[in-house]
Amino acid sequence: MWLSEIILKKLQFHRGEKQAIPRRELLDYLHQVADPELSDRWMRRTYENLPICASQYGLFIPVSRAEVEAYEKYLSKKIAPWKVREKIIRLREAYPELWQVQQLELGI
Repeated sequence: MWLSEIILKKLQFHRGEKQAIPRRELLDYLHQVADPELSDRWMRRTYENLPICASQYGLFIPVSRAEVEAYEKYLSKKIAPWKVREKIIRLREAYPELWQVQQLELGI
């Protein structure tokens, strides 16, 4: 199983920011199931292209549009605007239902 698949599978149990897994805890898990020598940097390079969010609490799969918007603000302080757009587009493509809810509420 590829490392990105292992990460996504683990994050299925971490939906929403309240259930975020701290990065260190995820790395410890990956040391047990994948590679004991895996570095934090390599883990970050792996999950940077996955449709997941991060916050001060850790990594998680978003369950609301508000979480994605908060993630966008969090990212905008750390990386270039074009990279932020890429990540938000990736999330919108992976979880279109987060945007459909608001469209239904607005009657769109």
